[in-house]
Amino acid sequence: MFHDSGTLCGSASSLSGKGKPPVEGTGYVLSTVPFRERDLILRLAVHDLGVLSVIARGARGSKKRFAGALDTLTPIDMRYKPSKRGLSTLVEARRRSGPAPSPSDLAGFAVRSHVSELIFTVIEEGHPSRF
Repeated sequence: MFHDSGTLCGSASSLSGKGKPPVEGTGYVLSTVPFRERDLILRLAVHDLGVLSVIARGARGSKKRFAGALDTLTPIDMRYKPSKRGLSTLVEARRRSGPAPSPSDLAGFAVRSHVSELIFTVIEEGHPSRF
């Protein structure tokens, strides 16, 4: 990206990583943490990758883009942009077909939360694993 003289060459998009195509995958949302005013940091159990942390920009204000896909242990189809430094960026997440968890089902929420914590205990982040 630099010439011998130290001057920059190449486009800004190639330097920032914006030119990388998003990666598609399937997995489950393990947890969400609010970040700044509108963003969420998610920990996902991704098939063949193990646990992955991503940032979902604008997810707290978006009713359309991530509609119902970011609840605990929701099965999702997703696209994300991987990052060598820091968090990967979640581009899109869609809930896979099946019954939606009821917000008033406290026993179901407790079971989903317990299973999520169990996955955190068994699978380390950054270590590929099939769950």
